[in-house]
Parts: sequence; structure tokens; C-alpha cells
Amino acid sequence: MENDIVLFRYADALLMKSEAKVRNGANGDEELNEVRSRVNASLVTATLENILAERQLELAWEGWRRQDLVRFGKFTRAYSSRPQLPDEASGYTTVFPIPEKIRVMNTEVEDSSNQNKKSRFSSENRF
Repeated sequence: MENDIVLFRYADALLMKSEAKVRNGANGDEELNEVRSRVNASLVTATLENILAERQLELAWEGWRRQDLVRFGKFTRAYSSRPQLPDEASGYTTVFPIPEKIRVMNTEVEDSSNQNKKSRFSSENRF
């Protein structure tokens, strides 16, 4: 039975549109403030910082925070309860290797995370 469906919340779509506008140098205030007006929050200027903060508030329990932090370049930064991890600049905390099943199905796909090396994520290294 095929029942996989993709759902987007309207607020998520508005925040994505606002982010896209800001990243392209346009004004994304209208979309950001439409989301904020639903809860009678004050109007703010659409900046990447304000959009990221709004995504945290609006989508708190929906599992998007990690991807948002990676996209905004903030996932690997150290903060009070999270020290910088060794060798984190290599990207191993933000990019997952392509599963072997996918690489077998499509021989054109290369796993660029660890070319010609055994992946630190391989099943032999899992705990």
C-alpha cells in the first residue's frame, strides 16, 4: 500500500519563502510577519537571524531544527552546553554518507564523505 504523503505547514512554507527572499537580497518581511501575526507577536524585519528564531518557535516539535542549523551554518558552533567536537570542520557531523544500498542500485553515485576510505559511520563502527 502506497500511503506516503508529504505535508507542509503553511507557516513553514511562508518561512521558507521569506528565507529565500532574504537570501536573494529581497524583502521577506511580509511572509515572516504573517506567521508572527497569527499569535499577535510584534512585527520584525526579516533577517536570517530572525527567520531562524521564528522557525525554532513555530516548528519546535517538528524535527526541523538540526537541518535549519546546518543550512544556516550554525550547527557546528560551540555553545555553553555543547563543546566543539574534534575534527568537526571535516563536515562529518552535518553530512551523512550515502547508504551502500543506494550506491549498489546506482553505480553513478559516489560517496564523497570518505572516498577510498572506510567510513567512520560504517556498521563496524556503530555501538
